[in-house]
Amino acid sequence: MAQIIFYPLGNADCCLIKLDSGAVIAFDYADKFRSDEEDDRRMPLDEHFKKDIGWPEVTEIDVLAVTHGDDDHVKKISETFWLEHAVKYQGDDRVKVRELWVPAALIVEEACEDHTRIIQAEARHRFLNKNGIRVFARPEHLRLW
Repeated sequence: MAQIIFYPLGNADCCLIKLDSGAVIAFDYADKFRSDEEDDRRMPLDEHFKKDIGWPEVTEIDVLAVTHGDDDHVKKISETFWLEHAVKYQGDDRVKVRELWVPAALIVEEACEDHTRIIQAEARHRFLNKNGIRVFARPEHLRLW
């Protein structure tokens, strides 16, 4: 039976979908937990997410879909996932992603900051290498880019 897991992250988003076929899809990933705040009710997403995918036996998910680049949808992606565009975002403790889904705006947008800039670099890398990416929401914008 398929399963959808929603994570209590406060003002942030992430859900994990496990299909009957065995496919695993994550929509957004925003780990905003602050261990230095004693009363922080948000969960430390990294450890729960990895447990839910079956880590360490399962080290890869099929899809990471990023709905948009706001911090409450992408925070700490660069700390949890293996990103192909830079060696510093790779290692045995990171979850690999077969296919990244992003809106075209994430690729063409200028002046991104912090976590968004990192996932943008990954999306651009995959797009230019024509490997492991699916672009939605007005992909015609990419022709000009």
